[in-house]
Amino acid sequence: MKIFLLFLLSVIFFPVAYGEKIVEEGGIISDLIVSDNSEIFFFELDDTIKSPTWIHDTYIMTSDGYDTHKVSDVLFIFPTELNEFEDHLYFAVLSDQCLEDIICDYQEIIKMSKDGSFETISTNLKSAIHIFIENKNLFVSESNGNIWRIALDGHEKELLYHGENIIMDIAASKNMVYWIEEIEDMDSRILGISNEKELEIIDEDLSIPYDLRVEDNILHWNDISIKGKQGKLGEFTTIKTFEDNSVRTILEFENTSPIALKNISSYGPYRTFGDYVFVVNNTQNDSIIHLLGMEDNTKYDVTTIIDYDVKFLRNDVSNLYVIGINDDGFVIEHFSLPVSVPEFSSSVLLVMPIIGLSLIVFLRKSFPN
Repeated sequence: MKIFLLFLLSVIFFPVAYGEKIVEEGGIISDLIVSDNSEIFFFELDDTIKSPTWIHDTYIMTSDGYDTHKVSDVLFIFPTELNEFEDHLYFAVLSDQCLEDIICDYQEIIKMSKDGSFETISTNLKSAIHIFIENKNLFVSESNGNIWRIALDGHEKELLYHGENIIMDIAASKNMVYWIEEIEDMDSRILGISNEKELEIIDEDLSIPYDLRVEDNILHWNDISIKGKQGKLGEFTTIKTFEDNSVRTILEFENTSPIALKNISSYGPYRTFGDYVFVVNNTQNDSIIHLLGMEDNTKYDVTTIIDYDVKFLRNDVSNLYVIGINDDGFVIEHFSLPVSVPEFSSSVLLVMPIIGLSLIVFLRKSFPN
């Protein structure tokens, strides 16, 4: 059945998709999520506000594909970890005590109604925190080794785990919480803990794991490594899963990088989608977005991007959102996927992978204003 569906995709349903620009000439866009009704929410830096230190300068924005506007007129200090649950958004911001102090590293969690009203539900968390919503709870990791379970109203807070290493990402499913723990540079592992607080090692000896997530109750993550290929070094991404107490590698591909080999497909931003992955091929003059089958490595061209550089991808079950940058600013482009495939997960809610606060700061300072 799956092979037949892939045949239909390639022969009938996958002409080049045409996009519709939702945002053009925007400020710096650092995250985007797609709600259940295909409304999007994202962070947009007001790049007319200039300061060498942290300052209130970022809006929470929304768009239905036609109208784009602020959820609230309030500016926040570099928000991250955008999540949605029912009628509210949840995200982290740098604390007001970080104003005018570039090395401050305390964060707070904001609960914001989609009408723009908001409240702070947790404070004094050690950056860079990560947030995951599961079973009406916030699971929050601090970089100093703490894992918390916090009620959605912030009134109940329980410490689930304390370690000595930096925590890079977090996810939860059923009665388990999972996280990436960096032991030292290029040496990380993935741990899990049950409601009974029994600790389990899921995977170890990982180079640069990130983007820990749960799709259809299956744990996924990625690992970046440097290895030789045809006598030269290349950077590779491996996508793994954990299901039924077993770790499985489902796809490996070469990333686009300064040392990538010419004339060999190598990829930049990507997004898993059920049993498939969207990848951006940056080896040509214009970037091409492919759809790869993770089971059989089949490849289909989705669209070609000609007027901006792709920074990251998001999607729901029938739409692909491409976030990029050109000389005029940031762009969000929307593509309607030509077909909905039954194997595609209907529960995908995508969050931009961020590896530590140092990378957050790097991205913020590196993109042109």
